[in-house]
Amino acid sequence: MAGISGKRLGGVRLKYHWQQFLRRPIIAVALLSLVAIDSAAAETVRLSTFIDNPFSQLAARIITEAYRRAGFDAEILYLPGKRALLMSSDGDVDGEVSRVFAIGELYPSLIRVNVPYMTLRGLAFAINKDVHVKQRSHLANYRIGSLRGAVFSDQLTEGFDRIHAANPHQLLKMLVFGRVDVIVTNEIETRVNIAKHFPDAGISALFPPLIETPIYHCIHKSRFNLVK
Repeated sequence: MAGISGKRLGGVRLKYHWQQFLRRPIIAVALLSLVAIDSAAAETVRLSTFIDNPFSQLAARIITEAYRRAGFDAEILYLPGKRALLMSSDGDVDGEVSRVFAIGELYPSLIRVNVPYMTLRGLAFAINKDVHVKQRSHLANYRIGSLRGAVFSDQLTEGFDRIHAANPHQLLKMLVFGRVDVIVTNEIETRVNIAKHFPDAGISALFPPLIETPIYHCIHKSRFNLVK
């Protein structure tokens, strides 16, 4: 796996080089205190995460490497956010690649590995230059787009005029075609998708971030033996 710290994803320079990150003792010992097994008998751990989401793809690379070093094969299922969460919380897969802290509180069946390994920045994005969002309360003035299954975005937009999108591309289309005034989403995934699909649409990130929150790996309680 090639290092990625020298790249920009949609204009966002990544904070960590994955190899440096995984060499940190906190990752090797605390984040995934996975039970090492004989590589000849390595089992597969099935994990769900968001589809079409560059942030989740990066997280999956880190988690897959962590499992590999512990002697496991990780199979990543890329799904719509809500479906990914339902499958992991119901035990249809062994866990989630990456989720915010609140998931462990909202879904007791998911055991949060209590060492964060990435940081998510949630921003508002808009096209209209008259849209100004510097704090959560300002969202009350606009029609908002949010990604279904993204808990941090749901919490930020709860109680406001909100429309859910099934995936990040659909979310951006809602903004471009005027169905919403602003979208609230993950900075990395959105910048990458803007650069890929809507480079000339005039979409701008609004600062400061509405949230900066740590990201955790989660395991279904039936597979708690993986991280005990």
